Amino acid sequence: MTSERKFKAGVVLLASAISGMGFAGQKKPLLGGSTGAIVEARCPGNEAGEEREKDWLNFDQAQKRVEWALNCGHIEKSANRLFTHYLDEDTWAWVPFPNGKMAYPTFGENKPNDGFPVWIPNLSSCNKPENVFWLAICRTGCYTKNQVVLFQDGYSNIEDAIAGDYSSVITLTPDATFESLEYENRNISYFTKDRYDAEHPVIHFETESGNDITVTTEHPLVDEKGFIKFAFELKEGDYLVRDTGEKDKIVSVENKSYFGRVYNVAPKGHAAESNVVVAQGFLNGSARYQDGTIRDYNRTLGRSIIEPNLLD
Repeated sequence: MTSERKFKAGVVLLASAISGMGFAGQKKPLLGGSTGAIVEARCPGNEAGEEREKDWLNFDQAQKRVEWALNCGHIEKSANRLFTHYLDEDTWAWVPFPNGKMAYPTFGENKPNDGFPVWIPNLSSCNKPENVFWLAICRTGCYTKNQVVLFQDGYSNIEDAIAGDYSSVITLTPDATFESLEYENRNISYFTKDRYDAEHPVIHFETESGNDITVTTEHPLVDEKGFIKFAFELKEGDYLVRDTGEKDKIVSVENKSYFGRVYNVAPKGHAAESNVVVAQGFLNGSARYQDGTIRDYNRTLGRSIIEPNLLD
Protein backbone atom coordinates (compact mmCIF):
# COMPACT_ATOMS: atom_id res chain seq x y z
CA MET A 1 0.00 0.00 0.00
CA THR A 2 2.75 2.44 0.86
CA SER A 3 4.16 2.54 -2.66
CA GLU A 4 0.87 3.78 -4.09
CA ARG A 5 0.19 7.44 -4.70
CA LYS A 6 -0.84 9.41 -1.68
CA PHE A 7 -4.08 11.34 -1.31
CA LYS A 8 -6.29 9.32 -3.65
CA ALA A 9 -9.61 7.47 -3.41
CA GLY A 10 -11.48 7.35 -0.13
CA VAL A 11 -14.10 9.12 1.95
CA VAL A 12 -13.38 12.60 3.19
CA LEU A 13 -14.55 13.75 6.58
CA LEU A 14 -15.51 17.36 5.84
CA ALA A 15 -18.25 19.66 7.00
CA SER A 16 -19.63 22.38 4.74
CA ALA A 17 -18.13 25.85 4.55
CA ILE A 18 -19.44 28.79 2.60
CA SER A 19 -17.13 30.75 0.33
CA GLY A 20 -16.84 32.65 -2.90
CA MET A 21 -14.64 34.48 -5.36
CA GLY A 22 -13.63 37.88 -3.88
CA PHE A 23 -14.88 41.42 -4.52
CA ALA A 24 -18.00 41.30 -6.71
CA GLY A 25 -16.90 37.92 -8.01
CA GLN A 26 -13.69 39.28 -9.50
CA LYS A 27 -10.16 38.51 -8.44
CA LYS A 28 -8.63 41.86 -7.47
CA PRO A 29 -5.86 43.06 -5.15
CA LEU A 30 -7.19 43.68 -1.65
CA LEU A 31 -7.08 47.19 -0.19
CA GLY A 32 -4.64 48.42 -2.79
CA GLY A 33 -1.94 45.93 -1.81
CA SER A 34 0.73 44.89 -4.32
CA THR A 35 1.43 41.19 -4.49
CA GLY A 36 2.88 38.60 -6.83
CA ALA A 37 -0.34 36.61 -6.32
CA ILE A 38 -3.93 37.82 -6.15
CA VAL A 39 -5.37 38.70 -2.73
CA GLU A 40 -9.07 38.03 -2.26
CA ALA A 41 -11.45 39.39 0.34
CA ARG A 42 -12.68 37.10 3.08
CA CYS A 43 -16.17 37.43 4.58
CA PRO A 44 -16.11 40.95 5.96
CA GLY A 45 -16.49 42.34 9.42
CA ASN A 46 -17.43 45.94 10.21
CA GLU A 47 -14.64 48.41 10.88
CA ALA A 48 -16.90 51.18 12.12
CA GLY A 49 -17.83 51.48 15.79
CA GLU A 50 -17.29 49.12 18.71
CA GLU A 51 -19.83 46.53 17.54
CA ARG A 52 -18.32 44.48 14.71
CA GLU A 53 -20.91 42.62 12.70
CA LYS A 54 -20.07 39.47 10.79
CA ASP A 55 -21.90 38.26 7.74
CA TRP A 56 -20.98 34.58 7.80
CA LEU A 57 -23.84 32.34 6.65
CA ASN A 58 -24.43 28.61 6.58
CA PHE A 59 -25.62 26.86 3.41
CA ASP A 60 -29.36 27.34 4.06
CA GLN A 61 -28.88 30.99 4.98
CA ALA A 62 -26.75 31.54 1.89
CA GLN A 63 -29.44 30.05 -0.35
CA LYS A 64 -32.04 32.41 1.12
CA ARG A 65 -29.71 35.41 0.73
CA VAL A 66 -29.10 34.63 -2.94
CA GLU A 67 -32.82 34.06 -3.63
CA TRP A 68 -33.65 37.37 -1.93
CA ALA A 69 -31.02 39.30 -3.91
CA LEU A 70 -32.13 37.80 -7.24
CA ASN A 71 -35.90 38.02 -6.64
CA CYS A 72 -35.65 41.61 -5.43
CA GLY A 73 -33.53 42.66 -8.39
CA HIS A 74 -30.52 43.63 -6.29
CA ILE A 75 -28.37 41.29 -8.38
CA GLU A 76 -28.83 40.58 -12.07
CA LYS A 77 -30.21 37.15 -12.93
CA SER A 78 -27.18 36.61 -15.17
CA ALA A 79 -24.96 36.67 -12.06
CA ASN A 80 -26.64 33.60 -10.56
CA ARG A 81 -23.84 31.18 -11.46
CA LEU A 82 -21.35 33.21 -9.40
CA PHE A 83 -22.99 31.65 -6.35
CA THR A 84 -23.30 28.07 -7.60
CA HIS A 85 -20.16 27.72 -9.74
CA TYR A 86 -16.50 28.65 -9.60
CA LEU A 87 -14.24 29.57 -12.52
CA ASP A 88 -11.63 26.87 -13.12
CA GLU A 89 -8.34 28.69 -13.56
CA ASP A 90 -6.89 25.91 -15.74
CA THR A 91 -9.74 25.44 -18.23
CA TRP A 92 -11.57 28.76 -17.75
CA ALA A 93 -14.78 26.76 -17.51
CA TRP A 94 -17.50 27.31 -14.91
CA VAL A 95 -17.60 24.28 -12.59
CA PRO A 96 -20.43 23.60 -10.07
CA PHE A 97 -19.57 23.77 -6.40
CA PRO A 98 -19.85 20.38 -4.65
CA ASN A 99 -23.02 19.56 -2.72
CA GLY A 100 -23.34 21.69 0.39
CA LYS A 101 -21.19 24.48 -1.02
CA MET A 102 -22.20 27.80 -2.48
CA ALA A 103 -21.24 31.44 -2.41
CA TYR A 104 -23.39 34.40 -1.38
CA PRO A 105 -23.30 38.17 -1.73
CA THR A 106 -22.53 40.50 1.12
CA PHE A 107 -23.45 44.18 1.03
CA GLY A 108 -21.80 47.31 2.35
CA GLU A 109 -22.69 50.93 2.96
CA ASN A 110 -20.93 53.47 0.76
CA LYS A 111 -18.96 55.00 3.64
CA PRO A 112 -15.29 54.67 2.67
CA ASN A 113 -14.08 56.60 5.73
CA ASP A 114 -15.75 53.96 7.93
CA GLY A 115 -14.38 51.04 5.91
CA PHE A 116 -17.61 50.31 3.97
CA PRO A 117 -19.51 48.85 6.95
CA VAL A 118 -21.49 45.67 6.30
CA TRP A 119 -25.22 46.00 5.70
CA ILE A 120 -27.27 42.90 6.53
CA PRO A 121 -30.62 42.72 4.71
CA ASN A 122 -34.03 41.92 6.15
CA LEU A 123 -35.17 39.10 3.87
CA SER A 124 -38.85 39.88 4.50
CA SER A 125 -38.49 43.11 2.55
CA CYS A 126 -36.84 44.02 -0.75
CA ASN A 127 -35.85 47.39 0.67
CA LYS A 128 -32.20 48.31 0.21
CA PRO A 129 -30.97 51.84 0.96
CA GLU A 130 -29.54 53.80 -1.96
CA ASN A 131 -26.11 54.00 -0.35
CA VAL A 132 -25.82 50.19 -0.05
CA PHE A 133 -23.99 48.22 -2.75
CA TRP A 134 -22.86 44.67 -3.50
CA LEU A 135 -19.58 44.55 -1.62
CA ALA A 136 -18.21 41.04 -2.13
CA ILE A 137 -18.77 37.32 -2.43
CA CYS A 138 -17.51 35.65 0.72
CA ARG A 139 -14.48 33.38 0.99
CA THR A 140 -13.11 31.77 4.12
CA GLY A 141 -9.69 32.22 5.70
CA CYS A 142 -7.76 30.11 8.18
CA TYR A 143 -4.59 31.17 9.93
CA THR A 144 -4.12 33.75 12.63
CA LYS A 145 -1.45 36.39 12.07
CA ASN A 146 1.43 34.67 13.87
CA GLN A 147 1.06 31.22 12.24
CA VAL A 148 3.72 30.45 9.65
CA VAL A 149 3.45 28.59 6.33
CA LEU A 150 6.30 27.04 4.35
CA PHE A 151 7.03 29.06 1.21
CA GLN A 152 9.86 28.68 -1.31
CA ASP A 153 12.29 30.70 0.80
CA GLY A 154 11.26 29.25 4.15
CA TYR A 155 8.58 29.82 6.78
CA SER A 156 6.66 33.09 6.82
CA ASN A 157 3.32 34.30 8.08
CA ILE A 158 0.93 35.04 5.24
CA GLU A 159 0.71 38.76 5.95
CA ASP A 160 4.46 39.06 5.33
CA ALA A 161 4.18 36.78 2.29
CA ILE A 162 1.59 39.11 0.78
CA ALA A 163 3.71 42.17 1.54
CA GLY A 164 6.78 40.42 0.13
CA ASP A 165 5.09 39.59 -3.20
CA TYR A 166 5.55 35.85 -2.69
CA SER A 167 4.39 33.95 -5.74
CA SER A 168 4.94 30.29 -4.75
CA VAL A 169 4.37 27.94 -1.83
CA ILE A 170 5.63 24.46 -0.88
CA THR A 171 3.11 21.63 -1.40
CA LEU A 172 3.15 17.84 -1.48
CA THR A 173 3.92 16.12 -4.77
CA PRO A 174 1.46 13.63 -6.32
CA ASP A 175 3.74 10.71 -5.34
CA ALA A 176 4.25 11.62 -1.68
CA THR A 177 3.59 8.95 0.99
CA PHE A 178 3.67 9.08 4.76
CA GLU A 179 6.89 7.05 4.66
CA SER A 180 8.47 9.32 2.05
CA LEU A 181 6.97 12.77 1.90
CA GLU A 182 8.04 14.67 -1.19
CA TYR A 183 7.49 18.36 -1.74
CA GLU A 184 7.52 20.75 -4.66
CA ASN A 185 7.41 24.48 -5.21
CA ARG A 186 4.01 25.48 -6.65
CA ASN A 187 2.82 28.86 -7.88
CA ILE A 188 0.17 30.59 -5.78
CA SER A 189 -3.25 31.19 -7.29
CA TYR A 190 -4.44 33.59 -4.57
CA PHE A 191 -4.24 34.60 -0.94
CA THR A 192 -7.29 35.25 1.25
CA LYS A 193 -7.32 37.97 3.86
CA ASP A 194 -9.94 39.55 6.09
CA ARG A 195 -10.86 43.09 5.13
CA TYR A 196 -10.85 44.20 8.76
CA ASP A 197 -9.82 43.07 12.20
CA ALA A 198 -12.64 41.12 13.84
CA GLU A 199 -13.34 38.60 16.59
CA HIS A 200 -12.90 34.96 15.48
CA PRO A 201 -13.44 31.63 17.26
CA VAL A 202 -10.19 29.67 16.93
CA ILE A 203 -8.77 26.40 18.22
CA HIS A 204 -5.30 26.08 19.70
CA PHE A 205 -3.79 22.59 19.43
CA GLU A 206 -0.75 21.42 21.39
CA THR A 207 0.90 18.12 20.50
CA GLU A 208 3.04 15.51 22.22
CA SER A 209 6.16 16.80 20.45
CA GLY A 210 5.72 20.22 22.08
CA ASN A 211 4.55 21.92 18.90
CA ASP A 212 1.34 23.85 18.43
CA ILE A 213 -0.94 25.45 15.84
CA THR A 214 -3.85 27.91 16.12
CA VAL A 215 -6.48 27.96 13.36
CA THR A 216 -10.10 28.88 12.73
CA THR A 217 -12.67 26.22 13.57
CA GLU A 218 -13.20 25.10 9.95
CA HIS A 219 -9.55 25.04 8.99
CA PRO A 220 -8.57 21.76 7.22
CA LEU A 221 -5.87 19.62 8.83
CA VAL A 222 -4.48 16.20 7.85
CA ASP A 223 -5.03 13.44 10.40
CA GLU A 224 -3.01 10.25 10.94
CA LYS A 225 -5.10 8.23 8.48
CA GLY A 226 -4.58 10.66 5.64
CA PHE A 227 -7.98 12.31 5.86
CA ILE A 228 -8.70 16.01 5.81
CA LYS A 229 -10.65 17.03 8.90
CA PHE A 230 -11.87 20.40 10.00
CA ALA A 231 -10.25 21.65 13.18
CA PHE A 232 -13.48 21.42 15.18
CA GLU A 233 -13.66 17.67 14.46
CA LEU A 234 -10.34 16.92 16.17
CA LYS A 235 -9.98 16.13 19.86
CA GLU A 236 -7.36 15.15 22.43
CA GLY A 237 -5.88 11.75 21.56
CA ASP A 238 -6.23 12.29 17.81
CA TYR A 239 -3.10 12.85 15.72
CA LEU A 240 -1.84 15.54 13.40
CA VAL A 241 0.87 14.81 10.84
CA ARG A 242 4.29 16.50 10.87
CA ASP A 243 6.09 17.58 7.71
CA THR A 244 8.28 14.47 8.13
CA GLY A 245 5.25 12.18 7.96
CA GLU A 246 5.41 11.39 11.69
CA LYS A 247 2.16 11.22 13.66
CA ASP A 248 1.97 13.73 16.52
CA LYS A 249 -0.66 13.13 19.22
CA ILE A 250 -2.87 16.05 20.24
CA VAL A 251 -2.52 16.54 24.00
CA SER A 252 -4.45 19.80 24.39
CA VAL A 253 -7.38 21.40 22.54
CA GLU A 254 -8.32 24.92 23.62
CA ASN A 255 -11.19 26.92 22.13
CA LYS A 256 -10.27 30.57 22.18
CA SER A 257 -11.29 33.94 20.79
CA TYR A 258 -8.88 35.78 18.51
CA PHE A 259 -9.19 39.43 17.52
CA GLY A 260 -7.50 40.34 14.25
CA ARG A 261 -7.44 39.15 10.64
CA VAL A 262 -7.13 35.61 9.39
CA TYR A 263 -5.43 34.48 6.19
CA ASN A 264 -5.00 31.55 3.83
CA VAL A 265 -3.24 30.59 0.62
CA ALA A 266 -4.32 28.55 -2.41
CA PRO A 267 -1.73 27.01 -4.78
CA LYS A 268 -2.48 26.81 -8.48
CA GLY A 269 -4.31 23.64 -9.49
CA HIS A 270 -7.19 21.68 -7.97
CA ALA A 271 -5.53 18.30 -7.39
CA ALA A 272 -5.83 17.17 -3.77
CA GLU A 273 -2.13 16.46 -3.26
CA SER A 274 -1.16 19.86 -4.70
CA ASN A 275 -3.28 21.56 -2.07
CA VAL A 276 -1.58 20.13 1.02
CA VAL A 277 0.75 22.75 2.49
CA VAL A 278 2.89 22.90 5.63
CA ALA A 279 1.94 25.29 8.44
CA GLN A 280 3.61 25.36 11.84
CA GLY A 281 5.31 22.12 10.79
CA PHE A 282 2.01 20.25 10.22
CA LEU A 283 0.29 19.09 7.02
CA ASN A 284 -2.67 21.36 6.29
CA GLY A 285 -5.24 21.68 3.54
CA SER A 286 -5.08 24.86 1.48
CA ALA A 287 -7.87 27.41 1.09
CA ARG A 288 -9.37 25.29 -1.68
CA TYR A 289 -10.52 22.63 0.81
CA GLN A 290 -12.67 25.28 2.47
CA ASP A 291 -14.00 26.96 -0.63
CA GLY A 292 -14.98 23.60 -2.14
CA THR A 293 -13.08 23.94 -5.42
CA ILE A 294 -10.89 20.84 -5.12
CA ARG A 295 -11.53 18.41 -7.94
CA ASP A 296 -12.80 14.99 -6.82
CA TYR A 297 -13.88 16.66 -3.62
CA ASN A 298 -15.56 13.56 -2.21
CA ARG A 299 -12.53 11.34 -2.61
CA THR A 300 -9.55 13.48 -1.67
CA LEU A 301 -6.99 12.13 0.78
CA GLY A 302 -7.23 8.46 0.18
CA ARG A 303 -7.40 5.08 1.71
CA SER A 304 -4.68 3.86 -0.61
CA ILE A 305 -2.11 5.09 1.92
CA ILE A 306 -3.68 3.21 4.84
CA GLU A 307 -3.10 -0.39 5.72
CA PRO A 308 -6.46 -2.28 5.56
CA ASN A 309 -6.37 -3.35 9.21
CA LEU A 310 -6.29 0.28 10.29
CA LEU A 311 -9.77 0.77 8.88
CA ASP A 312 -11.43 -1.96 10.94
